[in-house]
Amino acid sequence: MILRREDPRRALGVYVAEEERGGLPYAFRLDGGSIATAREVGSGAGTPLTRWQVHHFTRT
Repeated sequence: MILRREDPRRALGVYVAEEERGGLPYAFRLDGGSIATAREVGSGAGTPLTRWQVHHFTRT
């Protein structure tokens, strides 16, 4: 996982904690197009795309 800015890293920690408490999983689109939960991203599944990147690269 490569999150360079502190605010996304902190938010990811909050999302992981929520999933671990039994909350609904968060969905993150990764560079290859796959979807990962916060726990998977926190464990090194990949770097989540930003909202702009997801909007820009998603075909409809």
